Amino acid sequence: MTSYSYELNSGYFVSLTAFALHLKDMSHDDHQWGIVPISGIFHSSSGEPRSFAVLGYSNPSLGLLNALCFVVPLVALGGDGGSQPELIVSLSPRSITPLTRGLYIEEGAVKYDFLEDWERVWYPIKRQLWPEADDYCVSTQDLRWFEDVTARYQDMILPLPEDIYREEFLSHLTTMSELQELILDVVKD
Repeated sequence: MTSYSYELNSGYFVSLTAFALHLKDMSHDDHQWGIVPISGIFHSSSGEPRSFAVLGYSNPSLGLLNALCFVVPLVALGGDGGSQPELIVSLSPRSITPLTRGLYIEEGAVKYDFLEDWERVWYPIKRQLWPEADDYCVSTQDLRWFEDVTARYQDMILPLPEDIYREEFLSHLTTMSELQELILDVVKD
């Protein structure tokens, strides 16, 4: 099986591991993408347990600290294989909730535009994971091979500015994922 992502009527689903690799592949310079699982279980008003992750894009335009962060649902694949279950990210307009607001300058004023945030995050992800027939999509197998080779020679490679940006951005996403009160406000029914 070579496909790791699926589209259903209720949205798109992708393995958390494969999604993280694709987001890393999409990252360059100060344009960084990442996903960090939120620790803990949240309960809906009906008592159903829920898990989430923070999906983020550094959104470096305008020189503002302008990271776009969204809360996305995680589900675990059923079955007991004797190890941790595979986590699946659910992506749809109904399931992705904004955690932060991007700032944009329009007519000399700083404004917030949810649609602009959505477009800056959704369309690049959709092109990467579910490309049109004439687009090229990097396979997770190719990405893993590249990571293995890179890890083997890591001590000989000097950090690039984009590596520093990536470390800082993933640290920011981790901090966002630990803000329990903010997360609870976003995921409440």
